[in-house]
Formats: sequence, structure tokens, C-alpha cells
Amino acid sequence: MTLDWGNVRGVGSWSRSFWNLLKVRKERFLQKDLYRSLYKYSRKRAKRFDKRTGLLSAGVPSLVMLFVATAAGVVVIDRQFEIRDLRVRSIGQRELSLQEEHDRMVKFLNESEKEIKTGEALQFKQLPKEAKV
Repeated sequence: MTLDWGNVRGVGSWSRSFWNLLKVRKERFLQKDLYRSLYKYSRKRAKRFDKRTGLLSAGVPSLVMLFVATAAGVVVIDRQFEIRDLRVRSIGQRELSLQEEHDRMVKFLNESEKEIKTGEALQFKQLPKEAKV
């Protein structure tokens, strides 16, 4: 640790300036050196670890790709299941509406058949309003 003695002036204020200078410089150097040394140490250890295992240069990108592929696959499969469910619902609704229309037409034909068997005069009849043509 080096100290800058250029700011020290005069003999009388030397001791005061020295301690003030030492205090400020010491705090600044300790703070800078602490972060710098921690950064250098962690970088050195990371490089050494990567050189031995290859996990940082090959493993981390592989892990990222794995997570991205998994997320994309989940989204695609979820969308396919959603589309399949909507298709089944729409087919079910269509079948239900066709069945209702079939039932109405059968009921109308049965009533017409009864009228013919009883001998009533055939008349033009309108389809029920519920029936779709």
C-alpha cells in the first residue's frame, strides 16, 4: 500500500495531516483493493474451474438451451392441447344442434303422419319456428 505524501505541508500540521491523510487513503485503498481483489480472485478461480471441468464454457450454454427448448416445447404442446379441446367442443356443439334439429323434424313428421292417418285434409303447414331450414 503506497501513500501520497505530496499533500503534506509544514511541520506543525504534519501529524494532523498525516493521520487525516492516512485515514482517507487507507479507507479508499481498502475499499478499492477489496473489490478489485475479490473480482480478480473470483475470476481466477472461475477460469481455473472452467479449465478443469469445462462447465462454464460448455455446460452453461447447454443448460440455457435446455431450458429454452423445454419452455418452447411446453408452450407448443399446451397450444396443441388447447386447439384439440376447442375442436372437440365445437364438434360436440355441432352434433348437439344437429340432434335437436333432427328431433324437431321427427316430431313434425310424426304429427303430419297422424293427421294423414286420421283423414284430416292436407293443408300447407309451416315448419316450426325453432326448425332451421
